[in-house]
Amino acid sequence: MKLLQYNILDGCQDAGRFARLSAWISAQTYDIICFNELNGWSDDELQKQAEDWGFSYSWLFQMKKSRYFIGVVSKFPIEVIEQSETGWYHGLLHVRIHGVHLLIAHLSSASAKERQFEAKLIIKRLKKVELANEPLALIGDLNTLSPADNAIYESNQLVRQLVQDEFLNRKFLDNEEINYRPIQILLDAGLIDAAIHRDLPFQSSVPTLINKDKMHAAELRLDYALVNAILNERHPVARIICDEYTDMLSDHYPLECCWQNNYIDGTKDS
Repeated sequence: MKLLQYNILDGCQDAGRFARLSAWISAQTYDIICFNELNGWSDDELQKQAEDWGFSYSWLFQMKKSRYFIGVVSKFPIEVIEQSETGWYHGLLHVRIHGVHLLIAHLSSASAKERQFEAKLIIKRLKKVELANEPLALIGDLNTLSPADNAIYESNQLVRQLVQDEFLNRKFLDNEEINYRPIQILLDAGLIDAAIHRDLPFQSSVPTLINKDKMHAAELRLDYALVNAILNERHPVARIICDEYTDMLSDHYPLECCWQNNYIDGTKDS
């Protein structure tokens, strides 16, 4: 199973950039693509575009409190479990595709303390799925930093860069130290970082060459695929797709996550 997570920057409204993005997606072989920032999109537009890309199914979460819509396209039917705005900076879309629960998130860009609250909401949902003993992945632009990358951030003197800007300070720091609590809460609950546990090197997901967000002031890993123990049995591996083409598609690089597929139509393969 091949999944892609992509924050496409303000709905990718620029015609030239969208043409490049669309051509790139069409050339890929993903089974599922999860999107952040489908700003300005409609259900019909996403479904039509999904079909053009080779996907039969789509779902768009058009939030009322945020213009940063969350969506997903898939080659398999999409079962929508829940879409929620209450307590979320943007929202959370919970779907089940081909036997796997996906929590598609775009966490708060305001502060780590807000993301700590959102992480606790994710844990409550995770416990519901764990009771069902089913595979799950948390996918998205989580807007937060991981303690697994601390050595890299220390060597890059990241705190020195962040502390100089009021907004970056509030987003990532607490008393002039990186606040890793949002990710740590998720890891402590049993989620596993698919980009780390296979001993892959550090890869930043921002900035790109068309960076337009001053909150991407340094090389940061903000996009994640965190899996539960059941999905981890399928040996998931996540990596950032960084090349001369994705340099110019968004202000985030896409995140790929692949795992062995043990289910067909909700039942185990033979």
